[in-house]
Amino acid sequence: MAVCDGFTGNVVLKVSEGVADLLMHLIADEIRKAPFLKLGALMMRPAFQSIKRRTDYGERGGAPLLGVNGVCIIGHGRSNAGAIANAIRTSGEAVRHGIIDKIREQVAGGAGA
Repeated sequence: MAVCDGFTGNVVLKVSEGVADLLMHLIADEIRKAPFLKLGALMMRPAFQSIKRRTDYGERGGAPLLGVNGVCIIGHGRSNAGAIANAIRTSGEAVRHGIIDKIREQVAGGAGA
């Protein structure tokens, strides 16, 4: 997790998405080159699926926008219905867990709190 201004955050996000997408394509290209690698890829499929879920923006639906007086989740411009539903779920979880009050407490207590 990183806290930064919106422009920097967007650049970091876009670069990391691009690197992840590039790596997945490079791995897929290499697997297609050799038949024996396809067997290994088949055995690794659960791990690949887990990594995809962990890095998919749609799983969370978005990221919190700080600096507003409430919960605000910023979604990806390519969000589909599932990603939007997950953003709504993430917003609800943030409200239920009192995330705004926790952030206020941490900010008021300083960086070492």
